[in-house]
Parts: sequence; structure tokens; C-alpha cells
Amino acid sequence: MRGKFEFDGSGGELFSLMLVQGILTVITFGIYAPWAIAAIYRYMADHSRLDGKPFEFTGKGGDIFSLYLINYILTAVTVGIYCPIAQLRIIEYFTKQIRYEGRNFEFDGGDACNFWCLLFVQNILTAITFGLWTPWAIVKITENIMQRTSYDGKKFDFKAEGGHLFSLYFINGLLTVITLGIYGPWAIAKIKNYVTNCTTYGDDTRFDLDLNGAELFSIIILHGLIFCAITLGLYYPWFLVKMNKYVYSKMQMIGYESLENPA
Repeated sequence: MRGKFEFDGSGGELFSLMLVQGILTVITFGIYAPWAIAAIYRYMADHSRLDGKPFEFTGKGGDIFSLYLINYILTAVTVGIYCPIAQLRIIEYFTKQIRYEGRNFEFDGGDACNFWCLLFVQNILTAITFGLWTPWAIVKITENIMQRTSYDGKKFDFKAEGGHLFSLYFINGLLTVITLGIYGPWAIAKIKNYVTNCTTYGDDTRFDLDLNGAELFSIIILHGLIFCAITLGLYYPWFLVKMNKYVYSKMQMIGYESLENPA
């Protein structure tokens, strides 16, 4: 059984929302930013659907403000040592605020030391290999985060291989460079498809994404570069909606079963 995703947001609505939230953030010297984040997340979730049913974001600006403030202070006073744990706490909060069919997603934020050690080791390996270890680091960190995430009692997982991701980065990065960036959308499509298709839910459900480089090229060049450039960035909300609608139209869950009780 296949669960289809869709996004039905509007560029005009998103522009109005971003404009208001941006103004409030500026006139409060950034203090309002957490409330702006909550409002934008809420809009994006409300217009993201799976099998025609919307997601919800239940986070509140005050909670996000406290979350960022506390974790920023702890990171500052520990001279950055607390940073990985701060990242874990932020991921935990935002994951738990996502709701679908009346159920919130869950996130196991326990064993923070394990996450700290993971990030420390991966950063060291990435540094001493001059970045070559990055694909393996991405796989290990993403796998850890996914295995902490669950919904309705079923856990997510990530089954990518660092070696395969490295080859994708290397080959597609090389093609992007020698084509002066023209191949970029095809590279993004191949990498994004692989990463998404390696994500699973439960024992028998996986995500399936089938982005097309040529289609992505037209969206990125026409809407992302040309339209945004000639409008001095004002077109960005429409570009974001266009991109989300395209990506969601190409994504599904294979093996997915609706949680709605047929009775």
C-alpha cells in the first residue's frame, strides 16, 4: 500500500506570513524570532499532507525561546562542549511537536552522552581526513537520530551506506564542477533520492522519492534563481512552495498503512 504526500500551501499566503513575522522579528531586535519560527513551521505542517490528512506543528514561541536561550547559555558557559547535547534537545523538541492523525511523533532524547561522543568522533574523523569522512559521518549521525524517532510505536531507521554516499558525492560533485554548476540539480536529485529511499518506518515500510534532474533544474533556475533575482528575493516564498509541491508529489511511503480505524 502506498501513502502519497502532497503540499497545498500558497505562495501569497506564505509571503504574507513571512513578511509579518520578519517585521516583528526586526522591530523586536530578534527577540520575536522563536514565535516567527513557530508560525512558519505551523503553516508548513498544516499544508503538508499524507493520504490527504494534514500534519500539525504544536510548538509554541515561548517554549522555543526558552529552549534556545537555555541551550545557548549552556553551550556558551561550557565553551561549546555542550553543543551536541543542545542540538539533540532541539531536535527532540521539534520532533515531538509534529502530530499526525491525533498522535505526536516521539523522540528518545536519553543517553545524550552517546550522542555527544558520536558527534565528537565523527567531527574528529572528518577533520583529520580533510572532509573525506563526511558521507560516513552523515550516515552515522542520521542513523542515530532516526533510530531515536518513532510514531505510533514504530521506529524510523536509516540504512544508507557511507561508501555509496561517498561515491554519489564524489561523482556528482565532479560533474557539477566540470559543468560549471549546470549539473547541480541532477546531483541534488540523485543524492536526495538515495538518502530518502534509505529511510524506513517500522519493519515493512520505506520512503520512496523519485526526483528528476531536468524538472528540478527548471524549478531551481527559473523560480529559484531568475525570478528571485529579478524580484530581489521577494519571490522566495513562491519558490519555496513550488519546490515543496514538486518534492512532495514525487514522494510516497511504500508499504504504508493508514492509522485510521476502518471500522
